Amino acid sequence: KFRLIIPIYFKHRLVNFAAMSVLPANLKIRNCPNEKALIQRDELVYNYDRIINRQAIIVEGFADCWKMGDSCVATLGTSFSSAQVKLLATACDKTYILYDSPSKDSQAPIQAEKLANQLSILGCKAEVVYLDEGDPGDLSLKEAARIKAELLN
Repeated sequence: KFRLIIPIYFKHRLVNFAAMSVLPANLKIRNCPNEKALIQRDELVYNYDRIINRQAIIVEGFADCWKMGDSCVATLGTSFSSAQVKLLATACDKTYILYDSPSKDSQAPIQAEKLANQLSILGCKAEVVYLDEGDPGDLSLKEAARIKAELLN
């Protein structure tokens, strides 16, 4: 009740989902149990099918991804699996990792650097990009479009 259902597609096939409360007091995300998913969350990258020109901006969550649009994917948290790294390295030649700012999440920069290193080992150019504050989901549409244009053009 009072949840937004978020479908997760892979190769144009619905394989998983999550649900986010629409009530401001409880914005927690509930994930589909792994045993009910066609592909487990840690083997997926949200918005994978929308990667354009083998370039992607990698963010943490659904809302961040929605704000940035096409060619933006989400690892669904700062933690990531080797399957996600391989998936990104296969689909992209160049990535920009735009996790939450250090002022919002002190672990985000550490995880972003780890992800960049692992992608680089697999031959994918990876650069970590930092916001001054907040996270990509907090950006205005104009700011998000400007950042995306600067990175992907």
